[in-house]
Amino acid sequence: MILAAGRSERIGTVDKLWVSLHGKPLLQWSIEAFDQAQEISGITLVTRHESIDKLTSLVSGLNLRKPIGIILGGMSRMESVENACKSVDSTFIAVHDAARPLITPQLIDRVCRAARGSVCACLSLPVVETIVRSSQQCEKERVDRTDLFSLQTPQVIRRDVWQDGRAIAQSLGIEVTDDTHMATLTGNPVIHVAGHRNNIKITYADDIEYAEQAMMQSIQREYRTGFGYDIHRTDPDRLCFLGGIHFEGSKVGLLGHSDADVLLHAICDSLLGAASLGDIGVRFPPSDDAHKGRPSSEFLTEVNHLLKSHGWTVGNIDATVIAEAPKVMAKATEIRTHISSLLEIPLNNISIKATTNEGLGAIGQGDGIAAHAVATVYR
Repeated sequence: MILAAGRSERIGTVDKLWVSLHGKPLLQWSIEAFDQAQEISGITLVTRHESIDKLTSLVSGLNLRKPIGIILGGMSRMESVENACKSVDSTFIAVHDAARPLITPQLIDRVCRAARGSVCACLSLPVVETIVRSSQQCEKERVDRTDLFSLQTPQVIRRDVWQDGRAIAQSLGIEVTDDTHMATLTGNPVIHVAGHRNNIKITYADDIEYAEQAMMQSIQREYRTGFGYDIHRTDPDRLCFLGGIHFEGSKVGLLGHSDADVLLHAICDSLLGAASLGDIGVRFPPSDDAHKGRPSSEFLTEVNHLLKSHGWTVGNIDATVIAEAPKVMAKATEIRTHISSLLEIPLNNISIKATTNEGLGAIGQGDGIAAHAVATVYR
């Protein structure tokens, strides 16, 4: 069970679970970790009513191996878990905060195995900071930290024990904020399994920066490179668009079903090729009238969204235009800035070059313009 029904009140105006973390929504990291864990048979996402459509769309675009369901949460953590318990029939449940994106399949498997040998298990770390009680910003008492531990998720517990503990908590009027408490309320032991310092719960804005840095150090990225090429005939009756920028003074434009922007077409193909997602002809076929006259900037935006839905982030672009005219480099900075905004990557990660064909062949005679592009993507 991945709990994603909170309102992120301590982080500001944004919903932290949808903040991008290395090219993915923050909660996607937890979903994928549980999908990869050997001890997990299925996933239940618990969310708010207003997030159901968005979460459904995200999940539908992921290549998950395990069955996954989405249910409504409650007004509190315990109500959310209670709702989830009613929707599953498994002997054990593993309850995890979606706001802990650095959880790993290995940690999940370890705590699940510990629980199966008992009733309940959780990840924990010994408290290493000095702990004090204070009042009105003044220290009142020092707390011996010798036997103190901070608990992490997932916390794994037998479902019937959780439900019994919930009934006891309600009868005693106790507001429980932790799932292991259900085991102690029923007189059952809680097995502690060593957690990890990186398995933090994103609570404040600067926690996101920490998570970014920790993920950079811990994850093994997959890099891919793709190549793209396109060529179009010139036409004196068409406008000339290259890199999404209109070359007003050009005597010729490019002939094609869309705006025939060879540079953006080559870049689209290099990105699609790198991610093994087909090519521009497959994604935007010239036989489809919906694409007639469309700006190629829209194609590149859609390609970027498609890559993101598969977990890919664009690393860099290196492209070359081959044309006798117009003089592309006069607008190179403008082109780079435009592509940077479409792909949401830094300007310095985009290189645009241009050359002529020295009067040779159809391009050299001005009958066409071509472009080559190389792209790197990672996830």
